[in-house]
Amino acid sequence: MADEREASVPPPVFQEFKDLVRIHLKQILNLDQHTSKVPMHTVALLVMIAYEALARFTDPASNSPTHWLFAKRHHDLYGIDPSIGDRIFNAIRNGLAHTYQTYAIPIQDLGELRLVLTWKDGTHAHLKGVVSKMVSGQQWLCPVPKGSSELPQVLCVDVWSLWKDLDALFAELEATLTAEPAAAGQFEALVAKNRAHYTDRLKGSDPDLWQSFLSSRRLEEDV
Repeated sequence: MADEREASVPPPVFQEFKDLVRIHLKQILNLDQHTSKVPMHTVALLVMIAYEALARFTDPASNSPTHWLFAKRHHDLYGIDPSIGDRIFNAIRNGLAHTYQTYAIPIQDLGELRLVLTWKDGTHAHLKGVVSKMVSGQQWLCPVPKGSSELPQVLCVDVWSLWKDLDALFAELEATLTAEPAAAGQFEALVAKNRAHYTDRLKGSDPDLWQSFLSSRRLEEDV
Protein backbone atom coordinates (compact mmCIF):
# COMPACT_ATOMS: atom_id res chain seq x y z
CA MET A 1 0.00 0.00 0.00
CA ALA A 2 2.86 2.37 0.72
CA ASP A 3 4.15 2.02 -2.84
CA GLU A 4 0.66 2.73 -4.21
CA ARG A 5 0.39 5.90 -2.12
CA GLU A 6 3.82 7.05 -3.23
CA ALA A 7 2.90 6.40 -6.87
CA SER A 8 -0.23 8.55 -6.62
CA VAL A 9 1.72 11.80 -6.69
CA PRO A 10 4.84 12.90 -8.58
CA PRO A 11 8.14 13.33 -6.72
CA PRO A 12 8.21 16.47 -4.55
CA VAL A 13 11.35 17.69 -6.36
CA PHE A 14 9.47 17.60 -9.67
CA GLN A 15 6.42 19.32 -8.20
CA GLU A 16 8.54 22.08 -6.67
CA PHE A 17 10.46 22.68 -9.90
CA LYS A 18 7.31 22.67 -12.04
CA ASP A 19 5.47 25.02 -9.70
CA LEU A 20 8.34 27.52 -9.55
CA VAL A 21 8.76 27.62 -13.33
CA ARG A 22 5.02 27.82 -14.01
CA ILE A 23 4.40 30.54 -11.42
CA HIS A 24 7.26 32.68 -12.67
CA LEU A 25 6.44 32.28 -16.35
CA LYS A 26 2.74 32.92 -15.88
CA GLN A 27 3.46 36.08 -13.88
CA ILE A 28 5.98 37.33 -16.45
CA LEU A 29 3.57 36.65 -19.31
CA ASN A 30 0.97 38.85 -17.61
CA LEU A 31 3.25 41.89 -17.71
CA ASP A 32 1.70 43.01 -20.99
CA GLN A 33 -1.26 44.15 -18.87
CA HIS A 34 1.00 46.80 -17.34
CA THR A 35 3.61 47.69 -19.97
CA SER A 36 4.23 47.54 -23.68
CA LYS A 37 7.92 46.78 -23.10
CA VAL A 38 7.50 43.06 -22.59
CA PRO A 39 10.43 40.83 -21.50
CA MET A 40 10.46 38.31 -24.34
CA HIS A 41 14.09 37.40 -23.71
CA THR A 42 13.37 36.54 -20.08
CA VAL A 43 10.56 34.16 -21.02
CA ALA A 44 12.64 32.41 -23.68
CA LEU A 45 15.64 32.01 -21.37
CA LEU A 46 13.53 30.58 -18.54
CA VAL A 47 11.91 28.11 -20.95
CA MET A 48 15.36 26.97 -22.13
CA ILE A 49 16.53 26.56 -18.53
CA ALA A 50 13.49 24.40 -17.82
CA TYR A 51 14.15 22.20 -20.87
CA GLU A 52 17.80 21.87 -19.87
CA ALA A 53 16.94 20.86 -16.31
CA LEU A 54 14.28 18.37 -17.39
CA ALA A 55 16.71 16.90 -19.91
CA ARG A 56 19.22 16.26 -17.10
CA PHE A 57 16.59 14.80 -14.78
CA THR A 58 14.85 12.44 -17.23
CA ASP A 59 17.83 10.83 -19.00
CA PRO A 60 20.29 8.73 -16.99
CA ALA A 61 22.99 8.92 -19.69
CA SER A 62 25.53 11.33 -18.26
CA ASN A 63 26.92 12.19 -21.69
CA SER A 64 23.59 13.21 -23.25
CA PRO A 65 23.61 16.81 -24.52
CA THR A 66 21.29 19.10 -22.61
CA HIS A 67 19.48 20.06 -25.81
CA TRP A 68 18.20 16.53 -26.46
CA LEU A 69 14.76 17.03 -24.87
CA PHE A 70 14.06 20.32 -26.65
CA ALA A 71 15.13 18.77 -29.96
CA LYS A 72 12.99 15.66 -29.43
CA ARG A 73 10.00 17.67 -28.29
CA HIS A 74 10.11 19.94 -31.33
CA HIS A 75 10.59 17.00 -33.66
CA ASP A 76 7.48 15.38 -32.17
CA LEU A 77 5.40 18.57 -32.26
CA TYR A 78 6.60 20.27 -35.43
CA GLY A 79 8.54 17.66 -37.41
CA ILE A 80 11.79 19.64 -37.00
CA ASP A 81 14.90 17.54 -37.56
CA PRO A 82 16.69 17.06 -34.19
CA SER A 83 19.95 18.45 -35.60
CA ILE A 84 18.11 21.68 -36.41
CA GLY A 85 16.29 21.62 -33.08
CA ASP A 86 19.55 21.42 -31.14
CA ARG A 87 20.89 24.48 -32.97
CA ILE A 88 17.72 26.44 -32.30
CA PHE A 89 18.00 25.51 -28.62
CA ASN A 90 21.64 26.57 -28.36
CA ALA A 91 21.13 29.76 -30.36
CA ILE A 92 18.45 30.80 -27.86
CA ARG A 93 19.88 29.36 -24.65
CA ASN A 94 23.53 30.33 -25.12
CA GLY A 95 22.77 33.59 -26.85
CA LEU A 96 20.47 34.80 -24.09
CA ALA A 97 22.68 33.45 -21.28
CA HIS A 98 25.86 35.00 -22.68
CA THR A 99 24.74 38.21 -24.41
CA TYR A 100 20.97 38.44 -23.72
CA GLN A 101 20.40 38.21 -27.47
CA THR A 102 19.81 35.16 -29.61
CA TYR A 103 22.77 33.99 -31.66
CA ALA A 104 22.43 33.80 -35.44
CA ILE A 105 22.82 30.30 -36.87
CA PRO A 106 25.45 30.10 -39.64
CA ILE A 107 24.45 27.69 -42.41
CA GLN A 108 27.01 26.62 -44.98
CA ASP A 109 26.28 28.05 -48.45
CA LEU A 110 23.08 29.71 -47.15
CA GLY A 111 24.39 32.46 -44.88
CA GLU A 112 23.03 33.21 -41.41
CA LEU A 113 19.57 32.52 -40.03
CA ARG A 114 18.45 35.07 -37.40
CA LEU A 115 15.98 34.12 -34.68
CA VAL A 116 13.50 36.86 -33.82
CA LEU A 117 11.34 36.57 -30.71
CA THR A 118 7.68 37.56 -30.57
CA TRP A 119 5.46 37.90 -27.50
CA LYS A 120 1.93 36.60 -28.06
CA ASP A 121 1.25 37.96 -31.51
CA GLY A 122 3.41 35.46 -33.38
CA THR A 123 1.71 32.15 -32.58
CA HIS A 124 0.65 31.69 -36.21
CA ALA A 125 4.28 32.16 -37.34
CA HIS A 126 6.00 30.19 -34.57
CA LEU A 127 9.12 28.43 -35.91
CA LYS A 128 8.37 29.54 -39.45
CA GLY A 129 10.58 31.48 -41.81
CA VAL A 130 9.50 35.08 -42.31
CA VAL A 131 10.64 38.33 -43.88
CA SER A 132 11.88 41.12 -41.63
CA LYS A 133 11.08 44.71 -42.64
CA MET A 134 11.65 48.08 -40.99
CA VAL A 135 8.44 50.11 -40.77
CA SER A 136 8.62 53.57 -39.16
CA GLY A 137 11.79 52.57 -37.35
CA GLN A 138 10.32 49.32 -36.01
CA GLN A 139 10.98 45.75 -37.07
CA TRP A 140 8.01 43.96 -38.58
CA LEU A 141 7.84 40.28 -39.39
CA CYS A 142 5.93 39.58 -42.60
CA PRO A 143 4.97 36.45 -44.51
CA VAL A 144 7.21 35.38 -47.37
CA PRO A 145 5.73 36.68 -50.66
CA LYS A 146 3.58 34.03 -52.32
CA GLY A 147 5.44 32.24 -55.07
CA SER A 148 8.85 33.46 -53.92
CA SER A 149 11.68 30.93 -54.12
CA GLU A 150 13.95 32.97 -51.85
CA LEU A 151 14.83 31.25 -48.57
CA PRO A 152 13.87 33.22 -45.46
CA GLN A 153 16.76 34.50 -43.35
CA VAL A 154 14.62 35.08 -40.25
CA LEU A 155 12.93 32.45 -38.08
CA CYS A 156 10.08 33.57 -35.83
CA VAL A 157 10.15 32.18 -32.29
CA ASP A 158 7.00 33.01 -30.36
CA VAL A 159 7.60 32.90 -26.60
CA TRP A 160 3.93 32.28 -25.78
CA SER A 161 4.10 29.15 -27.93
CA LEU A 162 7.35 28.10 -26.23
CA TRP A 163 5.60 28.39 -22.88
CA LYS A 164 2.46 26.49 -23.92
CA ASP A 165 4.54 23.62 -25.32
CA LEU A 166 6.59 23.49 -22.11
CA ASP A 167 3.47 23.57 -19.95
CA ALA A 168 2.06 20.62 -21.88
CA LEU A 169 5.35 18.77 -21.38
CA PHE A 170 5.14 19.36 -17.63
CA ALA A 171 1.67 17.79 -17.63
CA GLU A 172 2.87 14.76 -19.59
CA LEU A 173 5.89 14.24 -17.33
CA GLU A 174 3.73 14.61 -14.24
CA ALA A 175 1.41 11.88 -15.49
CA THR A 176 4.36 9.58 -16.21
CA LEU A 177 6.08 10.19 -12.88
CA THR A 178 2.80 9.67 -11.05
CA ALA A 179 2.00 6.39 -12.78
CA GLU A 180 5.52 4.90 -12.89
CA PRO A 181 7.38 4.59 -9.57
CA ALA A 182 10.58 3.59 -11.40
CA ALA A 183 10.53 6.79 -13.47
CA ALA A 184 9.82 8.84 -10.35
CA GLY A 185 12.72 7.23 -8.52
CA GLN A 186 15.04 7.87 -11.45
CA PHE A 187 13.98 11.52 -11.57
CA GLU A 188 14.71 12.00 -7.87
CA ALA A 189 18.06 10.23 -8.16
CA LEU A 190 19.14 12.37 -11.11
CA VAL A 191 18.14 15.58 -9.33
CA ALA A 192 20.23 14.52 -6.32
CA LYS A 193 23.15 13.52 -8.56
CA ASN A 194 23.03 16.84 -10.41
CA ARG A 195 22.89 18.82 -7.15
CA ALA A 196 25.79 16.84 -5.70
CA HIS A 197 27.89 17.31 -8.84
CA TYR A 198 27.55 21.09 -8.94
CA THR A 199 27.79 21.45 -5.18
CA ASP A 200 31.06 19.53 -5.28
CA ARG A 201 32.41 22.02 -7.82
CA LEU A 202 31.89 24.80 -5.26
CA LYS A 203 34.29 23.22 -2.80
CA GLY A 204 37.93 24.17 -2.27
CA SER A 205 37.83 27.83 -1.29
CA ASP A 206 39.68 29.23 1.72
CA PRO A 207 37.64 28.78 4.95
CA ASP A 208 39.40 31.74 6.56
CA LEU A 209 38.20 34.00 3.74
CA TRP A 210 34.65 32.74 4.20
CA GLN A 211 34.84 33.26 7.96
CA SER A 212 36.01 36.83 7.43
CA PHE A 213 33.37 37.45 4.77
CA LEU A 214 30.47 36.06 6.79
CA SER A 215 31.58 37.73 10.01
CA SER A 216 31.77 41.14 8.36
CA ARG A 217 28.53 40.77 6.35
CA ARG A 218 26.10 39.84 9.09
CA LEU A 219 22.74 41.58 9.16
CA GLU A 220 22.21 42.09 12.87
CA GLU A 221 18.91 42.83 14.54
CA ASP A 222 18.22 46.31 15.85
CA VAL A 223 18.61 46.69 19.57
